[in-house]
Amino acid sequence: MSRTTGSDPLARWARRAAALVSIGLLIATPACGKTGDRLAGAAAKTAECAPLTADGVPQARVCSPSAGESVGATETVRGLVGGIGGQQLWLVVLAINDRQHPQRQVSPATDGTFAGLAHFGDSQGGAGQEFTLQVVAADSSAAQTFRRYLDAKTNVGIAALPDGATVLTSVTVTRSK
Repeated sequence: MSRTTGSDPLARWARRAAALVSIGLLIATPACGKTGDRLAGAAAKTAECAPLTADGVPQARVCSPSAGESVGATETVRGLVGGIGGQQLWLVVLAINDRQHPQRQVSPATDGTFAGLAHFGDSQGGAGQEFTLQVVAADSSAAQTFRRYLDAKTNVGIAALPDGATVLTSVTVTRSK
């Protein structure tokens, strides 16, 4: 693994964020999107996330949680995205019952970092189960399907991703509690 130099902007940001967290000054950043005790670790995980290639192809990377990681019922998802043009970015959780559970739309920062909440199961169940977290680029029609699902508040999921929705990346995690 190569060592980052002091001129690397992402490495500088991570060092500054870690220093501010250690003295309690950092409340939230666009890339982190959440306050509290997990912020220092989240800043480090985002900083460790390898950059995307700059070839204009829609792509994403989940920096946190990592594949195979144990997660709680609600987790902050952090990552990088690029090349999605006018499409919208959504987190969608694929449950053990093969139903797709759209979360809220995620708005990437200008540098491509994003953060959003994902729910793995509910208060009645999900502990010990595997879930696949998907980062999805959605055109306006697919995004409207996701919004209608969320507005209905049924929590039963949808059978399949709608036309116009493309999975850019996914990670499988296990709900711990």
